[in-house]
Amino acid sequence: MMSVVSLVWAGGAAAAEPPTKLVFQMDLGVKNVQFAGLLVAEREGFYRAAGLDVKIRRLG
Repeated sequence: MMSVVSLVWAGGAAAAEPPTKLVFQMDLGVKNVQFAGLLVAEREGFYRAAGLDVKIRRLG
């Protein structure tokens, strides 16, 4: 998870570039505290601000 956090705060994509697409696959079928950082970053728009198009998928 630290690499994701580092990537988000390391800068971001230039405005002219399309967002980089990433998919996170949770290993549980329900939202769990172990994914809190990923879910909060998505909700707060940190990925979007860094030029990332992130999808978080639940198992199943």
